[in-house]
Amino acid sequence: MKFRFAKVLHRPTMIAAAVVIVIIVLATLSASWVATADALALSAKERLRAPSAQHLFGTDMLGRDVFSRTLHGGRISLTIGLCVGVIATLAGLVIGLIAGFVRWTDMILMRIVDGLQAIPAILLAIAIAALAGGGIYSVILAITIAETPLVVRLVRSMVLTIREEPYIEAARSMAVPAWDIMFRHVIPNMAGALIVQATYICGVTILFEAYLSFLGAGISPETPSWGNIMAEGRNVALLAPWVVMFPGICVALIVLAFNELGDGLQDHLDPRIRKSL
Repeated sequence: MKFRFAKVLHRPTMIAAAVVIVIIVLATLSASWVATADALALSAKERLRAPSAQHLFGTDMLGRDVFSRTLHGGRISLTIGLCVGVIATLAGLVIGLIAGFVRWTDMILMRIVDGLQAIPAILLAIAIAALAGGGIYSVILAITIAETPLVVRLVRSMVLTIREEPYIEAARSMAVPAWDIMFRHVIPNMAGALIVQATYICGVTILFEAYLSFLGAGISPETPSWGNIMAEGRNVALLAPWVVMFPGICVALIVLAFNELGDGLQDHLDPRIRKSL
């Protein structure tokens, strides 16, 4: 799995996507120092103030600084995106390997996956989040369950192809244990595809978190996230559009950046595509 940096320079959109992700991540991580005000401080005198030098993104209906809330909310949204990306990828990898290598489990596991995929991912996430109650852990659980079937199908399909390769047959003929074949031969050949899938899941998760919080099934209102900042500002969107506009721009930028980064990584990590570059 080689990564050609010279080829990356010829894809400026991928570089721009990486820069956007780095800037947003650094901004949210340094929110305690960059933020111009307390994200939870209320001020009746500062209600619905337009963007200015004092309040860069304006204030909301409770007088809270939208710039500070957007930075602190980004921590929650990005944390959820990263956690779901990692957990869903690892869970999908394990289940997909079992389904692909242990033939008698394939039918059982894949029927469960089919059942989960029969329900649209966002509706499944909303249902699970509503049943589990609000909070960060409930949102992570809900979106992870909704996204894991995609990884399972990807891993299983790749395992079914790789296990028929001559070098796998040779390893089996020498009585190499199945777990050794998985770690030495199968997983390294899937690493590129899994990295790409994980970037897509991170972007989709941030969008799903915004959906859930906007619909009231996600993060509790006292914890700022991009989704519930927009949810709280929807009633004053016409009067004070900046309340929903700035966190909405952040969601759009980070999702587009993750998608473009995933496309770029796929071009450079997939050997079939890389040969044509």
